[in-house]
Amino acid sequence: MKKVSKIAFLLISLAFLHLQTYGQNLPVVCGGSQVRYGVTGLPGSNFDWVIEGGIINVNYNDSVDVTWNNIQGIHELTVTEYTVTNCVGAPEADLVMVSVPSNPDLGDSMKTCKGQSVSIGTNVSYNQPSYQWNTGATSKSIIVSNQGWYKLQVTDSAGCTVKDSLYLAVNALPVIPLGKDTTLCGTVTSIALNAESPGGLFYLWSNNQNSPVIDVDQPATYWVKVTNEYGCEKADTIIVNECTVATNIRVPNAFTPNGDNSNDTWVIQDLDNYPKASVEVYDRWGRIVFQAKNGFPSGGWDGTCRGKNLPMDSYFYFIKLNDGSTTSLKGSVTIIR
Repeated sequence: MKKVSKIAFLLISLAFLHLQTYGQNLPVVCGGSQVRYGVTGLPGSNFDWVIEGGIINVNYNDSVDVTWNNIQGIHELTVTEYTVTNCVGAPEADLVMVSVPSNPDLGDSMKTCKGQSVSIGTNVSYNQPSYQWNTGATSKSIIVSNQGWYKLQVTDSAGCTVKDSLYLAVNALPVIPLGKDTTLCGTVTSIALNAESPGGLFYLWSNNQNSPVIDVDQPATYWVKVTNEYGCEKADTIIVNECTVATNIRVPNAFTPNGDNSNDTWVIQDLDNYPKASVEVYDRWGRIVFQAKNGFPSGGWDGTCRGKNLPMDSYFYFIKLNDGSTTSLKGSVTIIR
């Protein structure tokens, strides 16, 4: 009796190729894929196929279309030939490695706040993976800030792919209606500062009060941080001036150089009316960290010293108008990061 050849496989082509045997590099297929396998036997023979870890979709007798289950590991194909003369050939078997990459598991949907970025990606390990995001990125993780769907496809060394997606919701920051800076003058002995924000849940003022509206009776710069229903935070400041010669000059006592395009620089309003003014800022040890001569920059001070960000702290300023008078201003400004 003619010996049955070893099992062969193909994806689409009708040509039959021999599988490699155990102990060598095994042929690899992807879980869930359909592959055709076939043998060459004697004319008129019937073939009995046994597939471990897969399902025969179509049986052509001398070949079969097999859909592999999503079961990672080595699986065996066995075929036995029955000739027209009732001879039974010895079963022939070959092994196939089924590759089933793990889901990237990007997690549940994520939330962030406007102006903030988050990192999304997979912590799953793969064999020689390649990554493809719908943003065009090819890294394992990406930094994103825009609302929408983010989709990742991972391909392993066997060419098997898995996908996952995640929706990022971007929530709005609180709106803080503090209004313009104001002045305590004449019969006005206290001023109500209103930071009540739609959806605001928590309020923290620079004087440690926690209500949306507070009454103040001392000239100072007051800041408030509001947290809304989405957990998003925003800070704002208002200056309560006292009646002085330089009341029209508004010197904030805090700013937030965090890159959100809101209160990122220390801007002294109306100081541009004094083109010869000088401004000096010192740290708590008396070291000068900022200096402007012959006018304050219109864009303000960004909280850096020699190109480096200064830490969150209170700093002391001294301003001379240099307008022929002896008028000067001094106080403190706090960097909030």
